[in-house]
Amino acid sequence: MGDTFDHLPKALSAVTSFKRSLTVIDPITNPLPMLIFSLLLGLVQVLVGLFVSFVKEWRRRNYASAIMDQLGWFAFLLAIVVYIGSTQFALLKPFALPFLVGTALFLVATRGDRRKILS
Repeated sequence: MGDTFDHLPKALSAVTSFKRSLTVIDPITNPLPMLIFSLLLGLVQVLVGLFVSFVKEWRRRNYASAIMDQLGWFAFLLAIVVYIGSTQFALLKPFALPFLVGTALFLVATRGDRRKILS
C-alpha cells in the first residue's frame, strides 16, 4: 500500500505532498538502494544474533561451542563483507582473501567436533 496516497482525491493533495517530502528511498523507481539497505539490515541482525549466542555460550562456560560455532560464523560472515568491500577499498585488498579463506578453513575444520554425523 505504498502508493495509496498517490491515488487520493485532489482535495487531499496536501497529504500526498507531505508523504513525498518524507520519502527517502523510493523502491518503485529505484529498487537497488532498498535492496542494499535490506541486505545490510539482515546482515546486522545475523551478526548481532551470533554475538548474543557467543556471549550466552561463553557465560555457560561452553568455550568450545562459543569459539567454534558462533565466533567462527561471525568471523566468516565478516570476512565475506571485507572481501566484497575490498573491491571498493584498496586498503582491504591484501587482507581480504586470506581472511576469507582462513575463516572458511576454520569452519570446515571445526564442524562436527561435538556432534555425531550419524546417530
